[in-house]
Amino acid sequence: MSVFFDHRAATSANSVHTDIQWHPSFALLAVATKIDDADNEAQGAVSLFFDEGEAVEDINIEKNCAPTTMSWHPTRKILSVGWENGDITLWNEHEHEASCASDGHKAPVNILAWSSNGTRLISGDERGVMIAWRCDARGQLHQLQNYQKRSSYTHCLFRPVAGGGNDPFYNNYTALARAAVEGDETALDMFGTWNKSKVGNPLLSQIYESTESLSCYVGSEDGLIYHIDDKLVLRECVNVETMIKSMLMYEAKNILVVVTTTMMLIQYNCSPDGVLSEIMKVKLSGKSSITCVIWTGPGLMATVAGEDVVRLWDLEKDNNFSLGGALEQINCLSYSASKRILAGGLVNGKIAMWQHRPGSYLQEHWTVLPTIDLSDSFIQIQWSAAHPLLAANNISDVIILNEQPISTSIGLQSAVVQVSPYHVQLETLDPPNILSIRTDIHIRGVCNSEDHVVLWNNKKIVVYEINEEKNFARLAGTFDIDSPLTAIFQQTLFTAETNTITARNFQGTMKQTMQLTEAEGVPISIDICGHYLVIATNTGYVKGWDISRREARQYISPKNISESLPDTSLVSSVKVNCNGTKISIQLRKPTGEPDSRLLIWYVEQDQLLGYDFSAGQAIQPFSESGSDIDYEDLITGGFINSEIKDKGNMLDTLEQAAAEEVSRRFPKEVLWDPLDSRLLVVQASPLSLEPKNTRGHQKKPVSSAFRSTATNAGTTQQKDDTDMDDRVVSLFATADNGVLLHDSFPMSPGYNKLLGVSVPSFYFILQVHYYVKTQMHCVNSPLMYILI
Repeated sequence: MSVFFDHRAATSANSVHTDIQWHPSFALLAVATKIDDADNEAQGAVSLFFDEGEAVEDINIEKNCAPTTMSWHPTRKILSVGWENGDITLWNEHEHEASCASDGHKAPVNILAWSSNGTRLISGDERGVMIAWRCDARGQLHQLQNYQKRSSYTHCLFRPVAGGGNDPFYNNYTALARAAVEGDETALDMFGTWNKSKVGNPLLSQIYESTESLSCYVGSEDGLIYHIDDKLVLRECVNVETMIKSMLMYEAKNILVVVTTTMMLIQYNCSPDGVLSEIMKVKLSGKSSITCVIWTGPGLMATVAGEDVVRLWDLEKDNNFSLGGALEQINCLSYSASKRILAGGLVNGKIAMWQHRPGSYLQEHWTVLPTIDLSDSFIQIQWSAAHPLLAANNISDVIILNEQPISTSIGLQSAVVQVSPYHVQLETLDPPNILSIRTDIHIRGVCNSEDHVVLWNNKKIVVYEINEEKNFARLAGTFDIDSPLTAIFQQTLFTAETNTITARNFQGTMKQTMQLTEAEGVPISIDICGHYLVIATNTGYVKGWDISRREARQYISPKNISESLPDTSLVSSVKVNCNGTKISIQLRKPTGEPDSRLLIWYVEQDQLLGYDFSAGQAIQPFSESGSDIDYEDLITGGFINSEIKDKGNMLDTLEQAAAEEVSRRFPKEVLWDPLDSRLLVVQASPLSLEPKNTRGHQKKPVSSAFRSTATNAGTTQQKDDTDMDDRVVSLFATADNGVLLHDSFPMSPGYNKLLGVSVPSFYFILQVHYYVKTQMHCVNSPLMYILI
């Protein structure tokens, strides 16, 4: 559950913003500006902004002419800028310095394109001059080849890497490796974590020894398409006989897709030596000329042409359909692959959004999201590829929409929900009441106890005391601290600071410090249930303390979960049950994607059990002899011996159907019951577009399910692609029988998030607006809903 908060970039007045570009890996936005100010010597400039609109200081990218095009280096913080006078500026944010190449072009530069590893840059201008450059390790450009043709250039596409470009696993690790090498702290942390828990990464040598594709296709204004091979030999391939509007590379099929200004769609097969062979040509529909063409998935192309609908073309199945709901003409499009959200900028200043649900590319798999009203017509919108950020350019202003998870917390008989950047609501059941609390910090997290609400923003913590009638909040304490994690127990706050968990009072005074070793790493998750505190670290360790006494005491030995895993998945979150005997562990893949497995650490037995939501089966030992567990077989969902397989084959159809309903998912929210130490409830979300019948292994679930429905004997119920909404799944973690699937039901579309469980009730957050303006002081209340 999340909303967008808007931040206006701190751009200069009297300027026209001509282009915006997100860095592929970092939350860094480049804004090209044409300055209309007689008192300013510079006529053009480029500024850089962080995710909340703050300008990067001491940027000197200015000239006495306007910038014409920009392109980020694929991995490093290096921005190439083309200018009207033909200059090319490279801004190196690592060194905070600029270099200029002014000896190549004498006309406005209109294309800049980097190769996949950023060692080669192609530039082209309006007079037909094209140059291939080499970029060295210091971010300096060196001319390799100069080409002269008769027409201006419009597009440049580098071809995918041969032997690896079509493999998403390879691409994810390669991108991660590049980012780590160039100083991305998150990527460095991922690789550092892996190296500390595993020895001899078999992928590292493959990643670093991988080559990049240096060949590319270049489109010109007169319809000619050229190919430049890795030896810099240029060759004319085809002539589409009209101006090219867009060029896209369908990498999975090695197909070049060309859309012309006359609305012709042409597909070419790309041979290894660059020769193009036409395989399809068709006229696209639309009221006027096409204004925008983008990918919205592998082989799924989206176009807008002066209409209030988006037309989607499935090139694989030769099918097309349209998405409505915008109600106004759409100017521009941008698609977020990670969020599966297509955004469209409208002429009336609104942004329409459609979200694709996992499943096939069908019209019914797209859901219209609430429209965002920003009051000005946008000429350009762009999603960040690596972060939940959407930038919108309306010429006079640049607005950054920052998606932030709504902070929530639930305690006994009360819940706190964030409703704006500076505003939370406390809802209590006894007595029933809703209390609004506003603060002056941009809230990043909340937690609460029976009498207190704690808000923080990684720099400051604010504590409010709630009176007995639950209708008034008094400021109980505030202090500055650099802590991304905070939890409350009675009159004590627990904060995470680098390698330390610190117990503090409400004014910030330290009561106790609990040190972590360098090997244990930095805390990334914290949870309190009953009088037990647990944390997870970035190196995969889980630690726990009993905090019932004046000083916390460690009640379990630290355990490195990553060492127990046969793969490279990492710990992302932990939750402890009410008596401290079981700790649930959520995982993520090295690429950042969620893992389908929910592990449960049985502390007293020191066993890892759990449930795999991808296959709909338990992860648990089923050995009558009580022999040691083969963790590698166990964690991957395998069975330990043939006897177990026989037992699995004897599970009745009801159990199989129940397991089928929860399969192909991942645990999004995990909550233990505050009183029953065995019961945990999971909000399970759909995993991906992967069809059920293509999975490599399907085994019958080792679980129990009690359902009132029945199916015909001998049949297995097949999950329909449309039945891929979130489900609420209840599990029992028992001492004798491991983890049992108890029940599940689809989560209502009116609910946005599973907030808590307390037998016999489930607590949900109702749907809220997807967008919250930072200027607003009040929004509709996302009241808590109780399902009994």
